[in-house]
Amino acid sequence: MSLSQQKLFLSVALLFLMSFFALRTQTGVDFADESSHLALAKKFSQGAIPFRDERNLTQSFALMTSPFLKLIIGWVHSPDGIVLKMRWLFLLFHALCSIWIWRTLRALFSPAIALTATLAYFSFIPLNMYSLFYVNLGMGLLGLALTFFSPFDATSRTTN
Repeated sequence: MSLSQQKLFLSVALLFLMSFFALRTQTGVDFADESSHLALAKKFSQGAIPFRDERNLTQSFALMTSPFLKLIIGWVHSPDGIVLKMRWLFLLFHALCSIWIWRTLRALFSPAIALTATLAYFSFIPLNMYSLFYVNLGMGLLGLALTFFSPFDATSRTTN
């Protein structure tokens, strides 16, 4: 499979999965932890001081998402729809991580293995929560770190 065919197949597969997940973000309801993680990020975006005003163990991940939450609230001028907008931000983050992982894995493995691993990564959503909370951020950042510090350059492999 040539590089252009790989890119086309990956693009089609990611678009299919993105459309499926986009439908899932609109209809999925999670009454468990999603709102509590966003409440913690909202608290920091409103000026709470980390490690003094909050004792939650997951606050470092809330610090990563609070600038995005502040941007969304400043853009919309209302906290309405925060959960849905953060779900869309998660899908964007997850897709960008998947693309980066694919670019690195294709330098290490055959195109079929790289594509299969990337699609497996993209289709797995921890705890089935479509939000930027500590598990999803940790998984995405770990995937980026493992591929970013790979000894191989993603553009060094030449394929037909």
